[in-house]
Amino acid sequence: MAFLKKEEFDDENISLISADSSFQGTLDIKASVRIEGTLEGSIDNARTVILAPGGKVKGDVSADKVIIAGSIKGNTCADHVEILADANIEGDVSTKRIIIEEGAVVNGNFRVVGKDDSEEVPIEEKEEEE
Repeated sequence: MAFLKKEEFDDENISLISADSSFQGTLDIKASVRIEGTLEGSIDNARTVILAPGGKVKGDVSADKVIIAGSIKGNTCADHVEILADANIEGDVSTKRIIIEEGAVVNGNFRVVGKDDSEEVPIEEKEEEE
C-alpha cells in the first residue's frame, strides 16, 4: 500500500495517534497526522490525514489530502481524497479529486467541486454493457 511509504513525507513532521491510543477533542493541526488508533472529535486544517487500517475517527475531517483505510463517522472535506479498499465511511465527502478502490464502503453523499469551489462537477455513472 503506497500510503504507508515514509518517503512521501520525509520533509515534514507527522503526528501519530498509535493503535493503542485514543484522543478526544478537536485536533487543529497545520502538518500531517496518521491515525492508527481512535479519535473522537474533528480534525481541522491538516495538510494530510492518513487513516490507517483499524484507525477510527468519529467526527469531521478537513485537510488538503485525506487517505482513508480505516473508518470515519463524519463528513470529510479535502482537495484530494483517496478511499482505499478497507475503508468504511458514514458521512458525506466533498472534494476536488477522488479515488475510490473496489471494496470500500461509503454510506453518504459525494460532492465533487471544480477548481473554484463553486463549479460543481457531475459524477457520471458508466453503464455496464449487457
